[in-house]
Amino acid sequence: MGLHVSLPQELENLVHQQVETGMYGSASELVREALRDFFDHRSSRELLDVKQLREEMQARRQRALNNPDRLHDVEIAFKELSGNHGLEA
Repeated sequence: MGLHVSLPQELENLVHQQVETGMYGSASELVREALRDFFDHRSSRELLDVKQLREEMQARRQRALNNPDRLHDVEIAFKELSGNHGLEA
């Protein structure tokens, strides 16, 4: 299966320049590597986002447990966290 993609002239020139250096055997090889790097970085970023969300939720949970008279605020905090991170409450 093939995929044909149009690039702006500036990017196309950069791709051809890199191929001409000999670092890549073809434009397709360069684009494949660039896409792999993009998706690897994206996956890493998503994992970092989840880690940060868990840490933030744990900190808020601990604050709520340390202040039992404020436990009714936990639902509000959860909704805020969900909204900030694009999750459904």
